[in-house]
Amino acid sequence: NALVGARFDAANRELRISKLSAEKAANEVRLAKAQNQVWLLTGGIAFVILAFLAALALLRMMARSKAAISAANAKLTYVTQHDSLTGVFARDHFRHLLEEEHCKATEADEKGVLMFIDLDRFKQVNDLYGHATGDKLLTLVAERFRAAAGKNAIIGRLGGDEFGVMLASPTDMSEAREVAARLVGMIGQPYAIDDFEVSVGASVGLAMIGETDGDTSTLMTNADLALYEAKRRGRATSAIYEPQMREKLEERVILENDLAAALEDGQLSISYQPIVNGTDRKTVCYEALMRWNHPERGEITPSVFIPIAEEALLIEQLGAWMLRTACKEATSWPEHVK
Repeated sequence: NALVGARFDAANRELRISKLSAEKAANEVRLAKAQNQVWLLTGGIAFVILAFLAALALLRMMARSKAAISAANAKLTYVTQHDSLTGVFARDHFRHLLEEEHCKATEADEKGVLMFIDLDRFKQVNDLYGHATGDKLLTLVAERFRAAAGKNAIIGRLGGDEFGVMLASPTDMSEAREVAARLVGMIGQPYAIDDFEVSVGASVGLAMIGETDGDTSTLMTNADLALYEAKRRGRATSAIYEPQMREKLEERVILENDLAAALEDGQLSISYQPIVNGTDRKTVCYEALMRWNHPERGEITPSVFIPIAEEALLIEQLGAWMLRTACKEATSWPEHVK
């Protein structure tokens, strides 16, 4: 009995040990499975965090790229709208702003003023001191434009030494004339450039914005005609556009075309004025004087057509014709006249 009991106890112990071993193995499997799940969860969380950080970096890079593109676009816009030398508006953008102002003033039945300004004696500065000095002078002139015209004025460089100043509506002509006088006075003050004292003047032409139904080209032509009149008056002054200025221009263009045709159509002739010795009253020589007999206008004096010929670059042709014709006619004169 004792032996049987001992064997029975041993068998029970082995059975309990095997159960405990099975439970231990099962627990180890469950633990390994739980550890694997923890690793998977940790990896997933790490992947999400990395993806989030990558997304943040991408968004930041995109924001920087967008800012860089915006800055580049702003810089490009500034370059295309402004004159690279003086910093004022370029001609095309100035014209665009003028169109906007002209439309706004016309719709509101208000008036603004457009000024065209040309520098007097600027070519002499370039010829005497060089183009580098001329460029520095233009930069200083633009600064004086800003000071004289005020912060609300729109200033543009139209080309070379010609500038435009726009006083937006509402601005009356009396205010504009005060600004023009201030411009002429300030521009005429000497400039110290590279140990040189440089002086230029300014002529100003003024035209009303919103006064007529014409387009921007007409408005700019009006200001240009007024500028031409200011220069004709002696420079360093201003002139306001008047309708008769356009009539004179049209008349001048017609005469210019007619003068070119007069050379070919035989409308020109020469009158000879004797030059007499005051002592013995004898004729010393003859002065050849050109005359133009227009088929419709009749006799046109040299004081009218000679300046037109000079501006139209016809003066050399007229001079050559006169010299050739006078010499030819002189050969047919009597010997005592020769």
